[in-house]
Amino acid sequence: MYPKTVNKQSRPLRFIPLILAPLFLAAGCTTYPNLDYVLAREALNAATEVDAAKYAPANFHRAEEAYRKATLLYQERSYKEAIHEYKTARIYSERAEMASRIQRQKAGEEGL
Repeated sequence: MYPKTVNKQSRPLRFIPLILAPLFLAAGCTTYPNLDYVLAREALNAATEVDAAKYAPANFHRAEEAYRKATLLYQERSYKEAIHEYKTARIYSERAEMASRIQRQKAGEEGL
């Protein structure tokens, strides 16, 4: 019947979702090492509590160094490298904690 009237002001608004969708998708692809950070920090704290620096110094110092490096990488926004270093710190912290517990048990110390 009558020609359809189009509001010319609403036309550009129609394309906003097409423009914003890729931006939201790109922002969602960035992974932050929050979980790895927490796990590494807690593993390092657990190793510290059992005197791993005394009983397993090699693993403990490797863990500390990896943790420091990961923290610097995180501040520089190199998240993939930071995740790798946090995982390395967690692994060495767990090794240091276990070795420290074994050494303390062999020495007969209480409070394991």
